[in-house]
Amino acid sequence: MKLPAWLHAVLSRRIIETAPERDSRMLALEGAFGAFLINLISPFVSMFAKNLGAGDFQLGLLSGLPQLVGVLAMVPGALYLGSRRDQRRMVMLLALGMGIIYPLAALTPYAAPAWRVWAYVAVISLVNWPASLYNVAMQSFVAEVFPGPMCAPAYARRSRYQQIGSNLAILVGGVGLEYLPMAVSGDPAQQGAIRQMMYQAFFASALVWSICQVIMLSRMRTYQPAGQSRRAGWEELRQTLKVLFTSKAFIGYLTVVLLFHISWHMGWTQFFIYQVDYRDCTEIWLASFTISFGMGSLLSYAWWSRRMQRHSSIMILVVGMAGLAFNPVGMMIAPTRLGMVVCQFIVGLTNGAFVLPLYDGMIRVLPGEIQNRSLAIAVYQTVLAISNAIFPVVGVWIYRGLGAWMPGATAIVLSLSMTAFLRALAALNCWRYARRQKHLEGKE
Repeated sequence: MKLPAWLHAVLSRRIIETAPERDSRMLALEGAFGAFLINLISPFVSMFAKNLGAGDFQLGLLSGLPQLVGVLAMVPGALYLGSRRDQRRMVMLLALGMGIIYPLAALTPYAAPAWRVWAYVAVISLVNWPASLYNVAMQSFVAEVFPGPMCAPAYARRSRYQQIGSNLAILVGGVGLEYLPMAVSGDPAQQGAIRQMMYQAFFASALVWSICQVIMLSRMRTYQPAGQSRRAGWEELRQTLKVLFTSKAFIGYLTVVLLFHISWHMGWTQFFIYQVDYRDCTEIWLASFTISFGMGSLLSYAWWSRRMQRHSSIMILVVGMAGLAFNPVGMMIAPTRLGMVVCQFIVGLTNGAFVLPLYDGMIRVLPGEIQNRSLAIAVYQTVLAISNAIFPVVGVWIYRGLGAWMPGATAIVLSLSMTAFLRALAALNCWRYARRQKHLEGKE
């Protein structure tokens, strides 16, 4: 029996798939499961906190405090990661760590009323300990398994799969939270109780998805741990810091990226407050924004990956920064919530121009004499995490400070406008940096 042409093509491609291609697929599937885990939970972290009775300050802590935990864990953790021979095993353990800690959040509603919100903030903060190290270990692992020119395509494929996993999770979570309670009961109080149980179920399911991540990683065939495990020492940290911060290329790139991240992080909690308190967005609308953004990202990842092979990564990064700078303005000028969904799709089209060159640029500027890549990446991530720990809270303080002198609706618009302006300045600074780098390369 002759197979249809399309089926024959699919089977033939799978049969002749090389070991590196299979490893790339396994890594991408691991990313999809990890993204499903995170995005089944993270879009609703603040909403669950509000249901527990969290105020604006506690919502700001939910954005900032987990990053502070990540800062405290990252460098010591990376010292240990860099001393381990088997990086894949470390990634597996860290993924399982997230899967074990997240279900604890499902138990916080049973705490004493005065402590529920604080217990929840503590659990969400604690989970960022393995999460921050997981990102460092994964970036180092990808660079080790797919060296040189193989790295960017593998990372782009993983990013596409992650976006699919993200969209599926947000669709399941958003639609479920919006319509299942109404289908079960017409009583608003009962609907709220059902949503609370669904949030708890999402947290509890994290262990299942983390086990799926481990299974995918265990199926990668070509990875062979190199060298021997060794003791980690603070002298290694001192040497790494010396090499990194005497490298003009690394310092220049880090400065450009940090300036943008400061303005990017400022808007995170401001966005949630604006969407929920001033545009009356429910879970389904929050999910719609994220899905729309994700669809735009998914459609553009491959295109931006090809552009990176032809053009400077830094110049492409400027486009991604410009898109995120437009985001607050687009959300505010959108006349309806459906218009906000369209805005997120448009901004999502530029997301690949931010995510892909951001990683590629960081790998390129790491000095060649660095021996512990995990530690070097951790130093880079720690600087950005400090911004992430501080500036979401700063964004809330700006909003509340303005709110003491004017109506809340005016205060949030001014706060978001300030965030957009700072992002635009940071994108302009990145453009100047890209022009200067191009000029220097031309001299060489």
